[in-house]
Amino acid sequence: MTDLKGSQLERFSKVAEVTIAFWVMKIAATTSGETGLDLISMTLHVAMLAVA
Repeated sequence: MTDLKGSQLERFSKVAEVTIAFWVMKIAATTSGETGLDLISMTLHVAMLAVA
């Protein structure tokens, strides 16, 4: 296995950081979106008209 040196290590670190940030934002957006839709549907007393 080769050693990561200098800019390669920095690049790898940034990729890992961006990947973690992406997944945190994706999970947060999905959770808040589903929670918001649940709140709207419960407030308006409407059921889903179609389930896909």
